[in-house]
Amino acid sequence: MKKVWLVITAIALLCSLQFGTTAYACDCNVPASAKEGLEEADAVFTGKIQALKKVILEGTIYNKYLVETTRVWKGVQESSLVIYTPITSCEMSFIIGEEYLIYAERQTDSWHVSNCGRTSELANRLKDLADLGAGEEPSVQIDSDISEFYVGGSKIVTWLFTGAIAVIVGAIAFVIFRYRKSTD
Repeated sequence: MKKVWLVITAIALLCSLQFGTTAYACDCNVPASAKEGLEEADAVFTGKIQALKKVILEGTIYNKYLVETTRVWKGVQESSLVIYTPITSCEMSFIIGEEYLIYAERQTDSWHVSNCGRTSELANRLKDLADLGAGEEPSVQIDSDISEFYVGGSKIVTWLFTGAIAVIVGAIAFVIFRYRKSTD
């Protein structure tokens, strides 16, 4: 019986090492006003979230969102662009189909958004919109390729992973139960 528990402990330890991740605290200094946000951000625009894909950049997992740009105040002119959010405590979660006022930072060759800025659903930033003024329509029309994205999100992957773990745990419990029954 001790051997069974030793094997189970070893498997659990190996699984925790395999699937463990580093956790980082998000230290935010959110701009107090739309004007301050406009000054600090590299790009400010409104856009509707079209699609999502999970990617790995420089060892960090990101959500890669396709955004249809509707109004622009700073930094971008494209009618469609991609933004990245790190899957950390600083993650800014977007809902596909919703429209947002986005304050983005330029990192290397891509736009990044975290929850440490003024980015929020459009309905929550009406005062910011009034303070920013009319903005402009995007001047560069881009036909984006949505085929590489998960249009409906990626919750299925989470459910499949959870199901696989449940099956493994169930199989281990079954083996233990059978072993105990045979030794009694």
